[in-house]
Amino acid sequence: MPRDPWKFFDFDLVTDPTVYVPYRLKLDLVTGDPVDVPALTVRIHGEHIAFEPEPLGSIPTTGITGGRVDIRPAPPGLKDLREQHPSAYRMWRSDEAIAVYQWVREGRAYEEIADHVGRPPEHVATKFERVEALLRAARTIPQPIDPPSYPPSKIRESTTQHHDYDPAPWYGAAALDDPTVHLPCTLHLVQYGSPPTIDVSPLAGCSLTAHGFHFTTQETWDYLELTDLVSGWVDLHPAPADLVPLREAHDGAYRAWNPEDAKQVLRWGRGEPFPDLDRLAERLSRPPAHLPRKYRHLEAAAARIARPPRAEPAPFHRNDPRGRGDHCVVVNDVAPPAAVATRHGIEPAKLMGWGFLADLTDDQITTLRTDPDVDQIEEPGVATLETGPRPVP
Repeated sequence: MPRDPWKFFDFDLVTDPTVYVPYRLKLDLVTGDPVDVPALTVRIHGEHIAFEPEPLGSIPTTGITGGRVDIRPAPPGLKDLREQHPSAYRMWRSDEAIAVYQWVREGRAYEEIADHVGRPPEHVATKFERVEALLRAARTIPQPIDPPSYPPSKIRESTTQHHDYDPAPWYGAAALDDPTVHLPCTLHLVQYGSPPTIDVSPLAGCSLTAHGFHFTTQETWDYLELTDLVSGWVDLHPAPADLVPLREAHDGAYRAWNPEDAKQVLRWGRGEPFPDLDRLAERLSRPPAHLPRKYRHLEAAAARIARPPRAEPAPFHRNDPRGRGDHCVVVNDVAPPAAVATRHGIEPAKLMGWGFLADLTDDQITTLRTDPDVDQIEEPGVATLETGPRPVP
């Protein structure tokens, strides 16, 4: 049976000057084999790197030791060119290549064909020459078929966008040195304008499409068009070897932390009496061994935060009548309660995740109110129980 000559519709993304291939994916696999392929899209997530068009298609991040995605600059004037020719520099479909070949052979002008396929006339001429050369090399003349008759639909282009979120608290910030989080990529972009350089590091994932980049940090959501970029690249970080088995048991393993979950770990590490380690790990869907590591990472981050002196004393709440017992000292999220108590020579009756309880003298209260790590102090009160007939509903 003769081979289908229309299989030679020219799918060489490297040498075709009528197609803009924005990315070059380079991976070092754990097997020792390198991957170096052109790609129209690359999607980087915590567990996989997916790309097209390639037979490999998807590679788990546990299967790489490193890698990089290089970003090729867009052809000059691409945005304006697509206003007139919507499909300019896009990948050709096989039916388009068939149509171009047959229409040229029928004697149609390049300009007429260009209007049908939404591409520049010079691209139509180049594509015909490439397909004709492939068919000539196949030493066969294909039988005419009915090529599709369609006007090119104008592809709606996204525009560069930037959206700010409310800033994440310090304990919710993602960091490459966090041993409990896998952040698979770092994006480096050089764009037109001033300032020209954007470094987005680190990222839990990003999508590189034929049109631009989608990426989200904890403070922003961004989309950048390829035509707005001068150049750029993405560094890829290998996944921990135990990522897959841990996620089978704990879905949150190595994922970016929700700020409230990180705060629970911080308070647990500072003396919150409940829940215990195993229950908290189960509640957060995290491996129990990750919680102490996360706590140590949070305390190291807290130690690097500078706290300016107080402009005025911390609030002191009095109760009337005053009760017997310990004062409540509430410290801010940056300060370990035990460290604040030790700094002032106080032996707390009880450490809590939010602060501590202690019987304080007036001098100690005055000194604590000047500490930038103290949020407020409350003296002991008297609980009252109302008695009497219950109101009729």
